[in-house]
Amino acid sequence: MSTYIHFTEEQKIRANEVDLVEFLQRQGEKLLPSGREKRIASDHSITVRGNEWYDHALEQGGLAIDFVQNFYGLSFPEAVTKLLSGEQGELYSKTKERKQIKRKPFVLPPKNSDMRRVFAYLIKNRHIDRDVVSFFAKQKLLYESCEQSANKTKEYHNAVFVGYDENGVPCHAHKRGIYSHGNGFKGNIESGNPCYSFHYTGISNRLYVFEAPIDMLSFITIYKNIHWQEHSYVALCGVSVTGKGVGNVDCCGAKELKGHFLDEEVDLSLMDETLKKYKEVKGSLITILQNAQEIYGFLPMSVLEYISQETGIYSSQIYGVATFYTQFRLNPVGENLIMLCKGTACHVNGADGIEEAITEELGIKDGETTEDKIFTLNNVACLGCCSLSPVMMVNGETYGSLTPQKTKEILREIGKQALDAKEGN
Repeated sequence: MSTYIHFTEEQKIRANEVDLVEFLQRQGEKLLPSGREKRIASDHSITVRGNEWYDHALEQGGLAIDFVQNFYGLSFPEAVTKLLSGEQGELYSKTKERKQIKRKPFVLPPKNSDMRRVFAYLIKNRHIDRDVVSFFAKQKLLYESCEQSANKTKEYHNAVFVGYDENGVPCHAHKRGIYSHGNGFKGNIESGNPCYSFHYTGISNRLYVFEAPIDMLSFITIYKNIHWQEHSYVALCGVSVTGKGVGNVDCCGAKELKGHFLDEEVDLSLMDETLKKYKEVKGSLITILQNAQEIYGFLPMSVLEYISQETGIYSSQIYGVATFYTQFRLNPVGENLIMLCKGTACHVNGADGIEEAITEELGIKDGETTEDKIFTLNNVACLGCCSLSPVMMVNGETYGSLTPQKTKEILREIGKQALDAKEGN
């Protein structure tokens, strides 16, 4: 028979008033800043502030006692005892009482007469596709603000990413500075409702989740030719949400992406030397990813997760960098890399027909690899061989003046040589 432990109401109140930030730090937990709250590094879905906590994945929260019960798997008496330091008599700090601050009404920043600066910043500096920028501007989800300084002597222009509720009422907005020099401003408009951060709702049951609006637009730019408007997208803008009512949620860069990109079982210990050298170095993420790609040939999802785990960098941030820069590959590359020129001369002379021929022959599209890993197709802006258009390059060898039939014959011969080499081994 279990022993009943009685706690007085005063003990329960004291336990529930324990400051969870200080408590978790004493337990050795690493906490990450998340606005006014702290996010637990070992479980990014949980945030704490004072004696309160909330699990964004499970959509539940409460005070200190039930947090310790849920997080550590303890009974009620064990949780209270842990919070009150058992018989040691050590007391934790009581959370400070918060002053009730009257919130200002949510108001969008004034609009500029045009979006010239925002278009220039997003397209030239952030390499967002013009059609993607235009789409979100026409949907009134994106605009350029024109704001005056406090002393009315200066004007500030920002990109504003707007979030609407179910009735089409703007309830949230995220501002991003558009100046290319110095540290750009970014932050949410005061009194916005984070439940309606910048998002787009499609018709499918797939939701892609991003940390920031620019990450979201970068992803759409990369995959804009695969019916992106059918799916739904949300930028968290510093908060966490769940895909309630949505069948498939891809937290880009997190574990859920394993089913979206190819992955392979790899030896994660090969990354230890790189991580030991760079994980404490500020701004070294690109270097870490470059080393990872050099080791594995591409960036497997398991490696991205491992980097996140070891460095404390959000997986969504790592994924955003990995997909933004064209130097990084998320899929294994085949033995024979086909680089198909899609420059102006090649386009005019039938590059699209050559791409169709490659797809017919190999069953792959741009960025994909054949199942036997013999071929990978990458479309490129220009190979500098305009006089030979349409042209492709395979493993550094140039093939010009292509026709669909000629292209298929070249690929069959290269494929035959690859299979003969395998059989010979």
